[in-house]
Amino acid sequence: MITVSLSEWVTWMQTTEHSAIAAFLALSAFLALYGATRRKIDRDEHRRLEYVNSTLDRYASAAGSLMTAMDLSSQTSLDPDLGLLRDKLLACRAAPYTSENLLAQIAAFVEDGDAARLPLLLRTIERESEALIAERDKLLRLIERPGWGSWLWRVLRPLLPVLFAAAFFLTLLWLWRLLGTSFSSETQTESVWELATGWIQLTSCWFALLLLYMAIMGGRNRHDNAVPARLLAALIAVLAAGHLAGSQFTPYILGAQLLLFLGGFRLNSRKPRKARPYVGHDPLPMAPGVGEIPLPGAVQAEGRLGEGETPQ
Repeated sequence: MITVSLSEWVTWMQTTEHSAIAAFLALSAFLALYGATRRKIDRDEHRRLEYVNSTLDRYASAAGSLMTAMDLSSQTSLDPDLGLLRDKLLACRAAPYTSENLLAQIAAFVEDGDAARLPLLLRTIERESEALIAERDKLLRLIERPGWGSWLWRVLRPLLPVLFAAAFFLTLLWLWRLLGTSFSSETQTESVWELATGWIQLTSCWFALLLLYMAIMGGRNRHDNAVPARLLAALIAVLAAGHLAGSQFTPYILGAQLLLFLGGFRLNSRKPRKARPYVGHDPLPMAPGVGEIPLPGAVQAEGRLGEGETPQ
């Protein structure tokens, strides 16, 4: 049975010695959380930069071999250089940021060795390389030359775990009060509903805090539906504020949160096969013949192939 009430804890904290101890512990926890979050953000940024550079190195090596193979294909056989080209393309498969479209094209070329796939492979690698170069430049500016807004966000972002920890501590006090009321022998029959709604509200707030923390502090998500997923988590968290309207809405708020959470699994659905390009073939209805120079408009249209699958 709980014998110490929340009011007694507050009275204990009002003394000078106990307040100093509590302030010291709170400051230590704040500095520890801020420093750990700051180091984690730095590690994630440098790891991301390392992944981008590693992918670009393998793309550059494969693009050079592809250009050489395309020059030789019109003169001699590809057999002497086919092994080296395959090795470099297979190395691209191990790159951290290789797209699914390029992986499928590489697999198709390795399987049949069709030289007609080389131009499309080269265009895909060049397009993804340009996107990765832009991402690398943006990341370097963020690390080395941040603007005012970026610098302010880098300073304030490590404070978010501290705010979440403070909110979680408040819910623990709420839990302490609910436990004291639940095990109290003076609980009346008419207060059972209020006690039940209190537990439901606490569960709803914990659920909202967890999803909001994962959405904000979960790091960079390269999924196409990352932004809608974070907005959905924010909406679930906003619904928790509806408990302020009264306990009569508590079950409906928790039910709405669960429905939105289950609806988020639909964001993981993949595009249908007919919406994706056929691997290794020109998507244009009329492709130029062998030895012909494609029109500029055709090259531009081919450059837009699989644009939704390139790294951001």
